[in-house]
Amino acid sequence: MSVGGIVPGPSQQIVTEKKFPMLERYRTDLSVLHGLPTKFWSEPSADGFMVRGPQYLTSKTKVPSTRQACRLVNVELYKSNEAIEHIGVSSFVGDGFDTTDSTVEDHPFLFIINFILPGTPHHSVVLYFTPEDPSELKKNSVFADLCHEVLRGPSDELRTQRIKLIPRVVQGTWPIREGVGTTPAILGTKIYQKYYQGKNYLEADYDIGSSTGCHRGVEPFAGLLSVMELPERVLGTVRLDCVDLRHAVPFTKKMGKDKKK
Repeated sequence: MSVGGIVPGPSQQIVTEKKFPMLERYRTDLSVLHGLPTKFWSEPSADGFMVRGPQYLTSKTKVPSTRQACRLVNVELYKSNEAIEHIGVSSFVGDGFDTTDSTVEDHPFLFIINFILPGTPHHSVVLYFTPEDPSELKKNSVFADLCHEVLRGPSDELRTQRIKLIPRVVQGTWPIREGVGTTPAILGTKIYQKYYQGKNYLEADYDIGSSTGCHRGVEPFAGLLSVMELPERVLGTVRLDCVDLRHAVPFTKKMGKDKKK
């Protein structure tokens, strides 16, 4: 992800929009009840982010990522007196999403990231991603196999080891930019996280208040454990720009047959 902030200090190099071209909004039939106004969010192209290349283990060379595998569907901003956990698909509307029928098979798969923000009231920034080409993640390839294990597999430990985030602050004062940096991080080793799985979704909840650092913007992608999994590839991106917390809506979750882990 990349995030717009306030005017940067003169000693800081500013990352320009040209390095992070924005994609046109992804066209999908998926719809949520409380989408955040699009003036606060957009979707950068993944090729503006550097990931480990095919020869990284010997050359330490990073290369621009290929196109992200998942596209950003929408962003929501919630508020509550308590920390909001396990959003699931409770906000989605349309055929299938308004029923608890576990036999529904034709839902698009969703990767949900819920950033739980501390404060009074609590806020959650919720990101919804879906594969741009679902068939690509079913191919006989190392990347497809890794995505299946991360997004649909049973191991939370694997997810914690593999999901990385790349921070980018497009504009900000030098203390903020220095504090955030650009070094990829395995977020599960930095802050408290919990995963929830449903029939056609994976949700990753990250408690930002449990971190000693300030995470202003991140971009998730699948990490690696062996040379066979190179090069890395971005899963999805988002840019958040001066989000106004006054647009947060009270969180009310409708009941469903979600599988809690």
